Amino acid sequence: MLYLIFLLIVLIIFIPINTTITFNQKTFYIKIYNIIVINLFKKKKTNKVKVKPKRKINLNLFYTYRKEIIKSIKYLFKRLNIKLKYNITVSSSDAFNTAMIFGTLNSLLPALFTYLSYNYKFKYKGNIYCDFNSAKSKIEFNVLISFNLITIIIFLIKSLLIFIKIYKGGVLYGRASNRRINENYNG
Repeated sequence: MLYLIFLLIVLIIFIPINTTITFNQKTFYIKIYNIIVINLFKKKKTNKVKVKPKRKINLNLFYTYRKEIIKSIKYLFKRLNIKLKYNITVSSSDAFNTAMIFGTLNSLLPALFTYLSYNYKFKYKGNIYCDFNSAKSKIEFNVLISFNLITIIIFLIKSLLIFIKIYKGGVLYGRASNRRINENYNG
């Protein structure tokens, strides 16, 4: 029975989790396994909630440990699988401005997405359209983010170690200050 529980835990840790973010003019929602988690255009209930006083955060401490924080965030982004589908319709009241924006987007977006696909697990597919008759631009995109649970656990552990280092002080992977002389050479 213990082996079965251990096997289930290991399988859950390594199964990828699919997260979808969808945005267009009328909808914005986030799904995990096709279950809507956040829907911003849904009517909200007006229940008043007591506001807790916010704890002040000293940003200078984060600045001193910025290398560890950036390293931890890079670890997470290197292991995410991101798929982007987009449709952009460029339009404005002036045809010249529409053409300039369309040309700029056609040159910058593929270059940006190519850079992201070489450095990260990033795939993209989409179109950019030009509409000279309307005055409103339209943006629709769908982002699918897939990750393993073990990646998030390791990221959270690294982040927790950094926050402990920031708030409690000390060295992240250091030794005690009262160690013996030449402790590495006692072999």
